[in-house]
Order: sequence, then C-alpha cells, then structure tokens
Amino acid sequence: MVRTLFSMARSKRTLTALLLALATGAAAAGTLVPSKGGFNAGLSSYSARIEPGKLAYHAESAIKPAFIFSLRSVRVGDKVLRPGSSRVEKLSSDTVTFRHKAAFSEIYTARENGVEQSWVIDSRPKSGGIVINGIIHTTLHPIKASRGWRFVDGKGSSVLRYGSVTVIDANERKYRCMPTINGDHLAISVPESYVKTARFPIVIDPIVGPENQLCSTFSAATNSQDGVQMAAGLNGFLAVWQDSRGIDLDIFATRLGPNGDVLDPAGIAISTATAEQITPAVAWNGKVYFVVWADRRLGVQHIYGARVLSTGEVIDKQGILISGSSGTQAYPKVASDGAGFEVVWQDSRGGTQDIYGCKISGDGALSRVMGISTQAGSNEENPDIAYNGTTFLVVWRDSRNASITDTDIYGCRVAKNGVRLAGDIIISCDLTGANGITGAQNNPKVCAFDSTWMVAWEDNRSTTSGTDIYAARVNSDGVVMDRNGVQVVGATGIQELPGIGYDGSKILIAWRDRTSRYIQCARIGADGILQDRTPYNVSAGTAGSGGVSVAGCVNGGFEVGWNTLSMAGNDILTARVPRSGAISPVAGSLTSLGLDDQEHYCVADNGREYAVVWAQMVNGNWDILAARVSYSGQLLTPVPVNLTATLYTDQTQPAIAWNGTEYLVTWTDDSSFMDSNLDIRGMRIDSTLRPIDTTPLLICGAADVQQNSWVASNGKNFLVVWEDYRNSSSTSNYYTDIYDAIVDANGIVTNPMSGVNLVTGDQRNPRAASDGTNYYVVWEDYRNGYSLIYGAKVSSSGDCTNSSGTAMPATSYSQATPDICYGNGYYFVTWSDSIYISGCRISASGTITDPSGIRIDTGTTSKKCPSVCWDGSRYEVVWEDYRSSFVGNADIYYASVGGTGVLSPDPKVALVSDLIPQLRPRVFGHSDTGVLFYSRYNNFVNGTCVVTLTQQGMQQVDTIAAAKLLPAGSFISLHGKVVTAVFPDSFYVEEVNRSNGIKVISTITTHIGDIVDVTGVIGITDGERQIMPGTVTAMGVASNPPKPIGIRGEWLGGAPLNANTPGVAGGTGANNLGQLITTWGTVSSLGSGYFYIDAKPGVSIKIKSGSLSQPKVGDFVSITGISSCEIVAGAINRAVLPRQQSDIRALK
Repeated sequence: MVRTLFSMARSKRTLTALLLALATGAAAAGTLVPSKGGFNAGLSSYSARIEPGKLAYHAESAIKPAFIFSLRSVRVGDKVLRPGSSRVEKLSSDTVTFRHKAAFSEIYTARENGVEQSWVIDSRPKSGGIVINGIIHTTLHPIKASRGWRFVDGKGSSVLRYGSVTVIDANERKYRCMPTINGDHLAISVPESYVKTARFPIVIDPIVGPENQLCSTFSAATNSQDGVQMAAGLNGFLAVWQDSRGIDLDIFATRLGPNGDVLDPAGIAISTATAEQITPAVAWNGKVYFVVWADRRLGVQHIYGARVLSTGEVIDKQGILISGSSGTQAYPKVASDGAGFEVVWQDSRGGTQDIYGCKISGDGALSRVMGISTQAGSNEENPDIAYNGTTFLVVWRDSRNASITDTDIYGCRVAKNGVRLAGDIIISCDLTGANGITGAQNNPKVCAFDSTWMVAWEDNRSTTSGTDIYAARVNSDGVVMDRNGVQVVGATGIQELPGIGYDGSKILIAWRDRTSRYIQCARIGADGILQDRTPYNVSAGTAGSGGVSVAGCVNGGFEVGWNTLSMAGNDILTARVPRSGAISPVAGSLTSLGLDDQEHYCVADNGREYAVVWAQMVNGNWDILAARVSYSGQLLTPVPVNLTATLYTDQTQPAIAWNGTEYLVTWTDDSSFMDSNLDIRGMRIDSTLRPIDTTPLLICGAADVQQNSWVASNGKNFLVVWEDYRNSSSTSNYYTDIYDAIVDANGIVTNPMSGVNLVTGDQRNPRAASDGTNYYVVWEDYRNGYSLIYGAKVSSSGDCTNSSGTAMPATSYSQATPDICYGNGYYFVTWSDSIYISGCRISASGTITDPSGIRIDTGTTSKKCPSVCWDGSRYEVVWEDYRSSFVGNADIYYASVGGTGVLSPDPKVALVSDLIPQLRPRVFGHSDTGVLFYSRYNNFVNGTCVVTLTQQGMQQVDTIAAAKLLPAGSFISLHGKVVTAVFPDSFYVEEVNRSNGIKVISTITTHIGDIVDVTGVIGITDGERQIMPGTVTAMGVASNPPKPIGIRGEWLGGAPLNANTPGVAGGTGANNLGQLITTWGTVSSLGSGYFYIDAKPGVSIKIKSGSLSQPKVGDFVSITGISSCEIVAGAINRAVLPRQQSDIRALK
C-alpha cells in the first residue's frame, strides 16, 4: 500500500499534505495528428489511435493494437447516456475534446507516460452514482496492481497499465478509485456519497500507458525449481512446485491462462517458512485452490496446506498444519469433491510407511486424520488420489507381496466424508485379479473420468524392455476393469514418472524417457484402448527427474508440466497438448519465472529529471543498467541502457552524480578476474545516458579490494570515495579504510592514492556531498570497537583537511548507514541509531552546528538506511522502519527538519507500507513536489520502485467509509464521530449509525461516548486503516453511543473495501475493521496478553486481552471489542481488542 509524505504548515492556520500522484500525468509531451475521422498520437514508447468513444493503444512500434477500449455507456443516476454523434469541441497539439450530444464530453491527452482518458459529466443526477461502462479487446492478461491494472503478455512481461482513476469536481475535491474488469467489460464507478456533494461538472480520468515500474524484466528464476503439479481452475490453471530461489526450499506457484500463458511472472510464494517445504500438490474445488506440501519448519517433516484464490492471493500465508503427529509425513496429494478436499500422504507414525488422510472443508477446517492403509509389517508409499463425483480413489505403491511379486499398485475407495471404504484393491493385478504382476510396480497416478478412474504406473514386468508405463481402469465399485493392465509404452530403456489427466473427452498419460530425457505422451480412451501406439514427443531432451504433471483443459486438450535438468539450475516448463495429441513445435514454455534482481540502485538529479543506475544479472553476469525517470515519476526509457554489457564478469554497487553537464557512474568491478581483487571503475554518460567514455575509467586499481563507492560533484568535477582494503595486510592496520579520487570533466582521474581516513579499525559505507566548491565525507567508523559516524571535509582537489575525522554527536554506540546532503548553507548528516534516526547540521567549514544531535524519530523497533535531501525549504528524511508487527517487514517512513535544525512536530507517517519489505529509500524534493525511490524485496529479489510526491490541501469527508476509500496519505477532516474505545496509544471512532469505524493514533485524553472532530493523515499499518491526527477536538457527549454489532467469527474483518482498504485473509462480506462488535467462540489456547477462540472449525480469532483476566481453555465466551487485525507470516488475520474486563464473558 503506497502512502504519502505528510507535512503541516502552521502559518496562517493552513494545513497541507503531500499526496502520491498515482494517476496524474507529467507535462504533455505527445502530438495529435488528425487522420480519417480521428487522431493518431504517441511517442517512441507507444502510439495510439483516438476516435470518439474509442481508444486503440499500441505498445512501442507494434503494428497491431495491444489494447482497445470502446465506450458503451455513461450511467448518470438512473439515466443511461450512450455515445452517439459527436463533434470536436477543442483541439490542441496534445489534447482533443469530443462533445457528445448525450450531455457529456470525452477528452484525450497524449502524455509522455501514456494517454490520459477523461470524461466530463455536466450535471448531478437526482440520486445515485456515476458509472462509465466500456468493452476492452486485448490478447493480454489483466492483473490488478496497487496503482491500476497491469496487462501482461504470455511471457509475463508488462505491456501497459490502465491506471487508477481520479475524479475531480469543480472545487478540485478529489475521489480516487480503481476500475473493475470482468471478462471484456471495464467499469469505473463513482459512488453516490461523492456525487451528491460534488460541485459539477466533474472530470473522471484514468491513464492508459506503459507499465511505469522501473524496467521490470523477468527471466528464469534463480537456482532450481522441481516437482511441478498442476490443477485446472475457473479460467486456467495453477502450477505449483518446490523452489530454491531463497534460503531453503520453498513452495512457489504461478497461474496459467487458458492458453498456458504465465500470469504471475514474479511467482506466487505459497510458503517461505523456515526450513524446507517440498513435494507440493494442488486441487481446485470450484472456488479456491488447495495446495499441500511436506514441511520441515518444526524439525520433523509434517503436512501443511494453504488455500489460494483464483486471483493468486494466498489466503493461509502461514499454512495450515494438517498432520503434525510423531514420525515423518511425506508425499502429500490432494483431490476435491467440488466443495472440500481430501488430502492423503505417506506416514511413518506406526514404524513402517502407511497411508493416512484428512478431509478439509472449503474454508480450511480440518476433520480427524484417519488411516487409509496401515498394513502391519509392510510399507505403503507414494499415494495419489482422484474423485469420481461420489467417491475418492486413493492409490499407492505397496510392498505387502514384495517377497513374491515385488511391489504392487494398490488402492482403496474413500467416502466423501473421508472415511475409508472396506476392501483394498490390487490394481496392478494379473488376469485372475487376485495376484500382483511379477516385478516392481511404482509411482502410481490416478485421474477420474465420469464415474470411473484410470490409474497409470511404472511397470517392471518385462525382462527385456526395462521399465514401461501401464494403466488400468477401476470402476465406481472398486473393480479393476483392465486386469493385467494396458501397456501404454513398452520402448527399450526406462519410461518413468507418469502423469495423467482427463479433459472431458480423452485421457492423456505423459512420462519421461530416461535415456533421451524426452517428455512423451499417449492418449487412452474411456474404453481402455490405447489410441497412440507411437507416443508423441512433448519436449525434446533435458527433462529432469522431478516428475510429470498433466491437467485437463476445460475447452479440451491438456497442460503438461515438467522440470528441466541443468547444471545452472532446473526450471519448470509447461506445454499445451491438443486433444489430437500432436504437438507442433515440440517444445515447452518457461513457467518458473522470477523478477530480475535489481541490486544496489542509485539516483542522480540533473535539474530536469533523474537518472537511475542499478546492478542486474544479465546473461549470467552482473551488469550496470541505467534509466531516466521524469520528475513526475514516469519512466522515460522503457528499455534500460546496459552500460557495461561489453565488460567481463561482474559489475556491482553502482553510484552516480551529475556535474551540470554530464553524469559520472562508478561501480565495483570484477573484470580483472585473473586475481581476487576488486577495483573501482567508472564511466561518464550524457543526459540521454549515452556513454561518453568508450572505455571505462580505472578510478582505483590498487592492491586487494576496493568496493562500495559513492560519487558527488561540486558542479565541475567529481569526488569518488570508497572502502579500500589495500592496507589490510599491514601490521599496523588490517582494517578497511576510506580513500578518494577526483575525476574531472574530461575524465582525468587524479589523487587516487589519497586516503580520507586511515585510522585503526574499519571505516565503511562512505557518503559524500558538496557545497559547490568543497566536499564533506561521512562514514561508519569502528576505531573504538563499536560503530560511530565520522566525517571529514575534503577539498576540491581531493585532499582531506582532517585525516582523523570528526565524530558526529554521540547519540548512541550503534550508529550506522549515514547519508548526507547540502542545503540552506549547511551539510545535513543523518544516520541510524539502531532504534532511532538522528542527524545534525555541519557548516561549510566543517563545524558541527548541532552538537547534541537532532533526534528525528524514536521508538523501540529497528530503523535503518536513512536518506536526506534539501527541498528548498526543509530537510526531508526517509528511512526503513521495522515497527510493523510482522517481524522482518520494513516500511518507509518520513520526517522533516527545518532549515534551522528544528524537527517538524508533524506525526511521522509511512510513505510506503506493504506486507513485503520496502528497503533503501532515496528521497528527492523540489519545493512542493518530490520523488521517492525504494527497493521492494519480494520473492527473494529486489525491484526498484518510484512514486511521486505532490501537494494536496485538506479535504472534508463526511463519513468514515468515504475516508477509507481515499489513498493512504490523504489529508482529511472528519466531524462528529463517536469514540467507541480508548487504549493507551489510540482510540477508535464510529459513525452514530454504526456503519463504519476507524482507529485514531493519539494519546489525547478521550472517553467512550465523546463526540470528536479529527483532522489528520489517513494511513495504514499492519493491514488496518488509521488516522495520524493533527488535531482532535471534543464537541460533546453522545446521548446514545453506538452499541456493539453481533458478528459471527468467520465474518469478522470482512473483505477488502477497495484497493486502499484491505480485508482479512480469506475475508468475505462487509469490511468491519475498526467497528465495535461482539463475537463468540470456544477458548482454544492462552498466551501472554492474548488468547484464541475458535468460532467454528478452521476459524480462529486472536483476542488481544492485554492485562485483562483471561478465561479458561474450553470456555464458551462472548467477546466485545474492536474488530481489528494483525499480520502473521504476511497474512492479515482477524483479531479483537476488548476494552475492559466486562467485555470478556464466559457463557454457560
């Protein structure tokens, strides 16, 4: 969730705030050219065809449009206005206005970041809202994002974005919302609550344009991906696999479109818990997928599961423990009966390997674990399961006859309620049906068709051909219909790892040929007759041993998945096999994609736009890439420039600065790969990112390692500073030092042997800024055995005037990650004090102006990596902040310091907050606007993000619901709300009609029943909307305060209200977070300051009782309090905050 930069101007009682510009464009940059009843528009990054009621968008130089929008209607209240005859009302070089006779106008503006599409509604309806309805035509797949809809191609690459919508009335009062897309219908809805108070005319304007994330590219995920399993869902598939891109093996997934296109190119992290998660399987029940896997987070391997929506959202992010008994559980499989799921697995609790199962409802509630096959003294292993419409069939490898016929394939039927039905079935039987076939039969797989099942397995009965694939049908009574089996393939060598699926007409069995490493397949009819005596090739070589998965397509045909085998790491491939069986060409599509890691980014401002550089893996090596970004945060170079594509090995840790004419980019260079040294090299580039130096500059190639450079400019030359290990072997100094060099405007390097600081102890992480003539360098310094921040003035020639350095104010003994800027006649240095952010000003002569330091932010949780800039009127500071209750998660927070060193009294608010870490922020300000850069760490890779900061005045909102619809960071004023709960650091307010409530972060004394006015910034923390107030004013006492609403536990929290207000994981119904409620359930466990109640099987609610007395485990209780939430393992989970002891009642 993106939030905004907040500031309050106290003069003249004016309140202002900075709002992230999510759907606003930059200065117009396109040109409209009249052509055959319409207009053509665009730049190098896109082109568009504009006609009345129609927009066709072309990505870059594409001939065919990637996206066509056709306006169907505009519903104003109960009137439906349809586009008819129109005329051009206004025309400029970049904007055209079409006036429709149906009392509305349509405006298109060609901007550098896309086409801004607007509708002007002339007058307010008597009642009701406004809805724009359109039809879209595209071969791309829409994916809902925080700032609109991303449209991706079959490889998962973003092609365009249909932005979030801003509605503006004649008083410039704004309302923001997300378009909705359902099939080929796109709708934009403006609620009656806004319309009835808006001053007309109003303007509704999304932007259609290139995806504005910073050069996101996707390629094969790092390390290995194996063991793919797939299930067909509502409109496509979910593929799951075990994945080693992180620290341990995890479970990842992606959705595939109806044609097999990858819809989630960054991957979906199903489980990244500690230790290993392996061998996943998946099923679909018509509403959700259920993914199961073997999990070692508790030491011993157990079975876990999680529900996944068709949108790709993981409901149970922490996983559901299905079986945690003694012994090891392994190789889970799952099938659905159309409502719930049956999970089966291999289990060693009895001393040998047995098959156990558990029925799970669609809402995740567990039934009792039951034994499926528990033969004493023999092993039952490798189960699989399928449902035929009334009954499950579980199959497995069985060793009860090992001394006679070797292992066999057995099965048994399981009722819909999970209870085993009597009688085991020898599926790999001989013609008598009573005995197993000689030789080992292994690795069974099963699918259902109509009321019958088809089972396939590896078969070693032949003494000449090796391992073959056999199959047999089992009818609904558990009778084997194909005794002795049907030979699917009997080629020489080993045919193994079968997969099986049914598409409504045909059955497909696929397998790996171990000799050729081909994936092959053959069809078999419902009558048990093999239709393909000669198998078809699905892939030609390189198939690995992770197994083959087959899923039938709703519209006929099959999706087949497998993993490659490579020394560089295995990948997941999928291929579409038509119902005919023949594939052309024989291949597979890469499915296990990942975002290309963007490490160590850096940004420079040239007075007109920004240049961003970062390190990224390209063709097996780390290169330095660069892109231009406008002041409005729009990407100006959709394809980044690779500055080091021609160099050997790795280039990392880039830095960049602008001297008024050109940039200097520096990096850590490993191109001298003949030894273990790292050097500092660089390159001058012009404002278009074109290299000036055809050969990189060697800035320092001294002995040993030089790394982690930083560069600053005085408007003429550049100062480069870095960590240097050249003295690490010295008897008097075996630590890293800080060295520097000057690079002039001609690329001449001088003074590369100059040391800024060579004292004992490590000096690391240097940063530098210039006052226009000289420089000031700061760094982490360990001379005293702990980390402090030191600094030193450096002349324009690169000479340090104080080789010992000056210690910054001793605000702690754990100072780290410094940053520095120059403005208002001073340098401003900021650093982390572990749980604080501190800073001080330093004069141009090097004197510390704030000897006690400035405590910018306090607290009890970790804060790291501050960044500072001077915006013309104040110092703006941003940092990583770990105050979120989700351990390890980092948000980006902000504060400002005046030019005289006085900290703003405004509340510190999060600019960016999400369920994944946001790291290493950089902020740039220009009077009333600015840009925030940061790294988003998701699925074990970094992606560089940019959002713009613009100024917004305070807006009056009538209701809490209307406030929650606004983006985080909106500066609002609420009047006449009733206090329903008071806690030490906050209180809650609610509407008199009990329709909505919200948290207010404040220690101002309030009482339950008070009527208050609140002004402040609306934000979100740990999944709950809240207001960081500027003022709280008591207006009286309510005569009839809101009473709690009774809500069943499964309805607590509710679904998301909109893109700005999330619900709880798996929540449905009205969003009720922040409201006073009463709920009930049975106490299931107690903890320190909290306890859990079970509202129903599978629905557990945390009661944050604090110092209140707790009931006993087993008590049936009613709980009154605030419907709240907390984040656990990345999921927003239900919680209730009781206010007083009487809110916890044990019922008889």
